[in-house]
Amino acid sequence: MEGFRADDLLSDESPLLTRCKAVADMKFTYVVSCQQYGIQKRSGDPRAQDILRLMTTYPSLRVAYIDEVEEPSQDRNKKIEKVYYSALVKAADIYRIKLPGNAMLGEGKPENQNHAIIFTRGEGLQTIDMNQEHYMEETLKMRNLLQEFLKKHDGVRVRFHYGHPDIFDRLFHLTRGGVSKASKIINLSEDIFAGFNSTLREGNVTHHEYMQVGKGRDVGLNQISLFEAKIANGNGEQTLSRDIYRLGHRFDFFRMLSCYYTTIGFYFSTMITVWTVYVFLYGRLYLVLSGLDEALATGKKFIHNQPIQIALASQSFVQLGFLMALPMMMEIGLERGFRTALSDFVLMQLQLASVFFTFSLGTKTHYYGTTLLHGGAEYRATGRGFVVFHAKFAENYRLYSRSHFVKGIELMILLIKIVDDWTDWNKWISNRGGIGVSPEKSWESWWEKEQEPLRHSGKRGIVLEIVLALRFFIYQYGLVYHLNITQSKSILVYCLSWVVIFLMLAVMKVRCPTCVC
Repeated sequence: MEGFRADDLLSDESPLLTRCKAVADMKFTYVVSCQQYGIQKRSGDPRAQDILRLMTTYPSLRVAYIDEVEEPSQDRNKKIEKVYYSALVKAADIYRIKLPGNAMLGEGKPENQNHAIIFTRGEGLQTIDMNQEHYMEETLKMRNLLQEFLKKHDGVRVRFHYGHPDIFDRLFHLTRGGVSKASKIINLSEDIFAGFNSTLREGNVTHHEYMQVGKGRDVGLNQISLFEAKIANGNGEQTLSRDIYRLGHRFDFFRMLSCYYTTIGFYFSTMITVWTVYVFLYGRLYLVLSGLDEALATGKKFIHNQPIQIALASQSFVQLGFLMALPMMMEIGLERGFRTALSDFVLMQLQLASVFFTFSLGTKTHYYGTTLLHGGAEYRATGRGFVVFHAKFAENYRLYSRSHFVKGIELMILLIKIVDDWTDWNKWISNRGGIGVSPEKSWESWWEKEQEPLRHSGKRGIVLEIVLALRFFIYQYGLVYHLNITQSKSILVYCLSWVVIFLMLAVMKVRCPTCVC
């Protein structure tokens, strides 16, 4: 209002301004669900003072949190017991509702939403993330947006829950379990399950872009990879969920295709693409080791067989990569012209965008496939801080060792040239794990965490992992017999190669006795 005539006319003591603020408070409430506020307040954390300052500056703001306090027990055998309250505060407490236990049993974010929804009022409910900011002028569109709830929307609706900020019919969702399901692991991507929930209960999910908000995004490589891992895990759990199963059984064919395209389809198709590469490469390896490759290359009936020569050509996969870029070029061409599309494509190649997207593809496929095999998805805190810093090699190893193949020569160069990384790596690899030791501090703790998905799937998952790992015996077979390391073809040579491997492991164990190799 600064600089406008209304600001001069309506002082803080103006009855008209007071009445306007009262009307706004009646129509709109602002509830921030801050899970850690109670702990921060008791520990004297400066962030609690910042939140209090916000509530003092903006009297309409409310903060909801689960408060954990110690009170004298009514049980004679106990002196003190932990008691949980669902609390709503402004500058002072407004409501404190005693709970039968800790309400935070599932995923943190949807549990926050579900416990705070009881403190909201009205018929419309807008959810917004903490890393988003609303613009003042965008709120002027709210009146028009709310009119959408008065319309009857027909037609194909496949967008489901688009993401925050979204406007919900509060009364509809209050009687159907809230805006978010919160079961641990299953509902990791809680927002899309709100869309599943609405659709399965014959509600409408429409997509109308009325307003925009600012969004804090991940910009560092490790942050991006963690975020993609979280989303891939969430899509894996969606694939396994009963919601997708029920939707697939109730949709007609065309809506089912749209549902596939707008939910799990991208990740499933990505996984199929990577599997195709593996099938091709292992097929080629089989041809080489079996001697068929030589027969195909020299045999008279195969030399002039053009289709089979094209199928066996490795460069066809490079052509496939360019083929997959065609939809992007067509889209840019239609929007901004084909000359711009071509120049953008060339610029992307110079910026090594294809290398990054290939890396990203591997991340998505690994975490999606792991979730399908074993389950056990988990929330991964990415952080959105200042990203221009040196990431330790040990951290990079923890993030990418299972999802990306790193060449040994690259590891050696990194370890020899960077002294700090070598010290940090040696400390991490030498430290034994145990209760309370985080994966960042110990190789053993990290390894235990990496094996956690196998516990979800039991013996079936262990057998699957063993079967998948057996493919590496083919490499050993190839090294021993087909690279002319030895002239002998005796089975004893293969057995001797195993003796060499065990000797190498023994030397490593003697060299690093504290390591849990």
